Amino acid sequence: MKIKRIAVLLLALVLVTLAFAACEKKNKTTTTTFGATTTVTTPAPTTTTTPAPITTTTTAPHSHEYDYGPVPGNPAVHQGVCGCGDTTAEEPHEYVEGICSVCGDAEPHTHSYVYAPCQGGHVGTCDCSDTTAVEPHEYVEGVCKCGLSSSHIHLYTYTPSGEGHVGTCGTCYDVTDVEAHVYVSGTCKCGAVEPPPHVHEYTYTVSGDGHVGICACSDTTAVLPHTYAEGVCTACGAVEPHEHSYVYTPSGEGHVGACGCGDELAEEPHTYKNGICKCGAVEPHVHNHVYTPTASGHKGVCGCGDELAEEPHVFVEGVCKCGALEPSEGDEGDFSNRY
Repeated sequence: MKIKRIAVLLLALVLVTLAFAACEKKNKTTTTTFGATTTVTTPAPTTTTTPAPITTTTTAPHSHEYDYGPVPGNPAVHQGVCGCGDTTAEEPHEYVEGICSVCGDAEPHTHSYVYAPCQGGHVGTCDCSDTTAVEPHEYVEGVCKCGLSSSHIHLYTYTPSGEGHVGTCGTCYDVTDVEAHVYVSGTCKCGAVEPPPHVHEYTYTVSGDGHVGICACSDTTAVLPHTYAEGVCTACGAVEPHEHSYVYTPSGEGHVGACGCGDELAEEPHTYKNGICKCGAVEPHVHNHVYTPTASGHKGVCGCGDELAEEPHVFVEGVCKCGALEPSEGDEGDFSNRY
């Protein structure tokens, strides 16, 4: 590197020398007088020459920077790889608390299970939290690897479950089938409290001409009659059937009926009973005169008190309507007593 720098300086010196020589040649003047030649040298003007700047490039020596990672196909070791392609030798991992301090690879874990009884057998748990499947007990000299003895006697603790209870052994975790509660002084051994006697609470629905009640326990009543209050059944809510009740009032030549629900009957003729119609109209009076003889004829009197003026007899087949008999020939005088 030093030699190269010296060569560059020498080349610059040679170029400067050649430049001065060219200037000196240019300042010489040649004069010819009568066949004689005289050469006059004129001193060159003083000039200052600044050497051109010299640029040099220095390349620093390469320093490897390795990235470490497990070797493919052989994860038990790691290797460093530089960006230039250079690699280190393969080296074993250096684990600190389960992590390689060089490449960061995790140390391979080997499970070490501790076994404990569970429902149906036992299960192993590793410190990494991995667990085995439930395995049946295997007794060697009367003891399983979970510590359970083959002569173990179940001690069950009972808890409610559904409509009954189950027992769980506190040592081996064996679970019984669901059993019905057995109450002693109102309490079961599982802690369940005996419920009070069931009281039916019926919900009523319309059925035929009445209603039936259905309890949550599925018990049902017989069909019961509706009990209406203000037109609605108090049990099932059925609306009371409406029966028209007409009030009759005179209208024209008869009367009309109107129900409280708004229904109306067409006009119909009066129907009298004891001289009064159901609408209150009084039957028109037809006189029924009873005739009695008088001195010169007869007169009629109605039960209503109406009286007809006296009128002469009118005989039909010898009898008047008042009952008087027609006189024979030669009879004269008062006819009032001739019957």
